Amino acid sequence: MTKVSAPGKLYIAGEYAITKTGELAIVAAVDRFLTAEITDSPKNQLISNQLGQLLNPDTVQHPHPRWTLMLTLLKQIKALNQALTGNSVSPITINITSNLNLAGQKLGLGSSGALVVAVLSAANKHFAWHLTSLELFKAATLTLLSLPTFARGSMGDVAAATFGGVIAYQKFDLTALNKLQAELELAALIKNPWPSLLIQPIKWPNNWQFNVGWTGIPASTQKRLKQVQIEPNNDFFHQSTQLTQKIINDIEHANFLALTNHLASIQHLLLNYTEKQGLVYLTPALRKLLESVNKFNLPAKISGAGGGDNGFAITINQASQAALLVDWQNNGILPLNLNIWF
Repeated sequence: MTKVSAPGKLYIAGEYAITKTGELAIVAAVDRFLTAEITDSPKNQLISNQLGQLLNPDTVQHPHPRWTLMLTLLKQIKALNQALTGNSVSPITINITSNLNLAGQKLGLGSSGALVVAVLSAANKHFAWHLTSLELFKAATLTLLSLPTFARGSMGDVAAATFGGVIAYQKFDLTALNKLQAELELAALIKNPWPSLLIQPIKWPNNWQFNVGWTGIPASTQKRLKQVQIEPNNDFFHQSTQLTQKIINDIEHANFLALTNHLASIQHLLLNYTEKQGLVYLTPALRKLLESVNKFNLPAKISGAGGGDNGFAITINQASQAALLVDWQNNGILPLNLNIWF
């Protein structure tokens, strides 16, 4: 039996822009997890604390669409084992336990990315593939890209779940990757460099507290990305990456005041961009979250694609943290007990 957990994630900066090659985002892994357990068994089966049990997944006809990602993972495990070891996979049971939801609702912590990373990390150990973290990221990314639902995703959640901590992430060139995929076998594809891909750790100040408030309204990032019209020469992308680079510098130099200003600037940029795209970004609950933070003049922002889910604020002492969390609760925002996971 092999058990591996993968963390959830929250975006700090770079949303929407990160879907374009060469742009930059900051993503943080958080200490709420999805756990995958792989055991040898007489027949393949899939078990999930959210979906139930799927016996004989290889032969089942017309499975519920919610099983699609796990069925794709089982197929990818077989392909990877054949590519990396030359052997077929004996039957296994994959058992998933997710803590990335609350009362049956997703928290916006990147459950799909965590699922793929947890399962493939468990398979990496179980079948002794000896893949590095970067190679695991690539294998997980290829799994998601094989499904139309995730075709426009940035894969920043996969990077955070794989590497942990706070990372600077730049998306790979998808056009170049598609060309490589047509030319290379699977084993070579995950071991070769991917054009434009960047994953670098960011040093987080020891005394900074990361506070997350949940609106109680789930949002689907993939559905929202489908509504976005990407304009190649749109200044939004360049401005977003410029501000994201400044935010990285603020974090690494523990410049609390500069971070407050730069997060406010990139939040304003996102508000303008999503409004022009015709997206509902700032819900009434998220507006309350930001208004609450502004009372205390703290670095804060909506995390992710907006339209629901959550936002974050950073504090540097217990008094301001306690006051913020009380104010959030008074405004119907649920503070989540989350920390950055390194």
